[in-house]
Amino acid sequence: EDLYDLQLETLDRFGLLPEAAKSVFAISDIKLTATGLGIEKIKLGDKGGFVKFSEHTALDPVQLVDLIESSNNEINMRGTYTLGITTSLPLPQDKIAYIKNLLATLQSDP
Repeated sequence: EDLYDLQLETLDRFGLLPEAAKSVFAISDIKLTATGLGIEKIKLGDKGGFVKFSEHTALDPVQLVDLIESSNNEINMRGTYTLGITTSLPLPQDKIAYIKNLLATLQSDP
């Protein structure tokens, strides 16, 4: 909520934000959401990446299995606490949209 208020205040003071500024707000939102889900690290490159969970994440393992099974082999487990992502994400906005969607899926009740 504070992040949203800051974004509104920035828009009010400076007008429409350039893409780089929008990305800063989007990434900050992603970090806040990820922390709340018990995610330690997210790394996405052009050809995919990974999401590393804390040992103490509150996510339901069944929800993760369902996510993997419904991903058409785009998401897999890499070790005990890491989801591998094999989706091609060449543009920054693709990466942001993908991870926001993934986090929204993880936030939803199973």
